[in-house]
Amino acid sequence: MSDESLTYKELAALLGVSETTVKSYRKKFPGSLSVASKGKPIRFKKDAADICLKIRDLFATGASVEEVQEHLARAFSWCKPKKQESGDKKFPVAAGDPNALNLPQSFAAALGNIAKNIIALNQAQASLLAILQKVEAGVNALDLKVQKYLMGDYGAATSRAAASAVPIRAEERARACAPEILAKNWLQLPLLMRRGDGTYTTAGGEKFGRLSLQDVMTLLDETHPAPDNYILRWKHDEYGDWAVFTRQSGHSAQPAREIRFTLHEITSAKGFRVLEIKNCMYNNAPRPGTFLADFLCSM
Repeated sequence: MSDESLTYKELAALLGVSETTVKSYRKKFPGSLSVASKGKPIRFKKDAADICLKIRDLFATGASVEEVQEHLARAFSWCKPKKQESGDKKFPVAAGDPNALNLPQSFAAALGNIAKNIIALNQAQASLLAILQKVEAGVNALDLKVQKYLMGDYGAATSRAAASAVPIRAEERARACAPEILAKNWLQLPLLMRRGDGTYTTAGGEKFGRLSLQDVMTLLDETHPAPDNYILRWKHDEYGDWAVFTRQSGHSAQPAREIRFTLHEITSAKGFRVLEIKNCMYNNAPRPGTFLADFLCSM
């Protein structure tokens, strides 16, 4: 493969998709892939790989064509080419131009009202977004305070639970396991997994849908109560932050089980924080990225 250019086939192999999919990227975003040579096969400049990867990942999170166009424009200084370069010549608007388009007064007034409504709607949307951002910041701050309080009271809660033989709830165990995870506020973020074709799905699959780490712990507690419940631990190495779910061996007949995977924070096409599951392992054996959803649905 050339160091300076790539074919459709080479791009498809790099992305893990079909050549037809790569061709559809070029069709949906004309001009986004710079052509290096127009021979057979056609070859694209090496930056086409980064652009195609960006398009694939954005589509995988459910982004629309328009949203992908906006991301490409910001990330690669790319602009969608105009479909009609001669549009201004066909419809001049200069006052006194004999070729100017004459519109009925009522139609022109209607267009003016539509433009005013669009401007007002954009302003209202911007104001609403600012309010929502303040609310979200306040909720996150309050949640962090609550979690810190639970962290400080966890030792006493554990002693009380041991004395009364009442298990600590899943969310309390999760909050108490790693302060650095609390600082990232990862327990409530949605979990996503990448399928073999590169698209994303939720950790709960078709049965449970959208789940967070706290939701996963609650599900495991419901199906595997103490003393055979799962405990969440955290580890960190060169691969990232590992979430390790280990099943307790309260009964000798129950085999020890362990599910572990790394979590990587990404931003969805809508601008929301989500966690992508990678490097999934079950009893130290590698599993596909969708294993957690399969495991939860089989319980």
